Amino acid sequence: MRLGWDIPVDFSGSSELTWQHELSALYADNGSWPASISPEGGALLYWLIRNIQPRTIVETGTCLGASSIWMAAALQATEMERAKPCLTRELTPDPGGVGGSGHPPVIHTFDDFGIPEDQRLAASPLFQDRQRKVRERLERAGVSDLIRLHVGDSKANIPRMHAELAERGGVQFAFIDGDHSAPGAIGDLKAIEPVLNVGGYVLLHDVFPEVCSVDGPRELLDGLADVSPGRYRWCEIYTSPLNYGLALLRRVR
Repeated sequence: MRLGWDIPVDFSGSSELTWQHELSALYADNGSWPASISPEGGALLYWLIRNIQPRTIVETGTCLGASSIWMAAALQATEMERAKPCLTRELTPDPGGVGGSGHPPVIHTFDDFGIPEDQRLAASPLFQDRQRKVRERLERAGVSDLIRLHVGDSKANIPRMHAELAERGGVQFAFIDGDHSAPGAIGDLKAIEPVLNVGGYVLLHDVFPEVCSVDGPRELLDGLADVSPGRYRWCEIYTSPLNYGLALLRRVR
């Protein structure tokens, strides 16, 4: 299945938004799918970030950088609105979820940058020297100043950053899309949870194993009452063009 992405009218208002063209080029390569979030899923992610307006985001599973670009572009758009001198509406929707307003926005994204087990993806040039190519892609997209790339196991590296993340006011949004085994998905949530604000959000990708052929995120959801008793309310979201599925969790205590 060839994905591709023709920039829709929703995102075609300015030729200066180079992130759109970088994503379009990425999605034109067969190797980007299904490794990267789909354009429709990316657009949903973009508008979630525009509405939640987090200052600190943690992502597990950088992959090719598509989801990082979607989120960073949304942060850029929010910052441009904040800079308008005649802005008449308040840009702080939920103090419990936003937090850290004195700090510039940042995305901390984690990946081990290993070779994929899927042989088709492993053979794709996109996955050769992937770390360097992702850094260059973020630069070309014009969002590298908002993104800090961390190489290694997210379950080990995120806890090492707890003090820094707490100093920023905690984490308001996390996107878990890395290790798709049950221990991997649960471990990522456990690594993020100590610094995830009450009112903050977690988005899980690939929650319908009958479609996406991985079961970790589903097992995390089905066992959430045992993993983190009473801490979250959540809903499932069906996705296009294939229903790999998303689940949005909101921390309530």
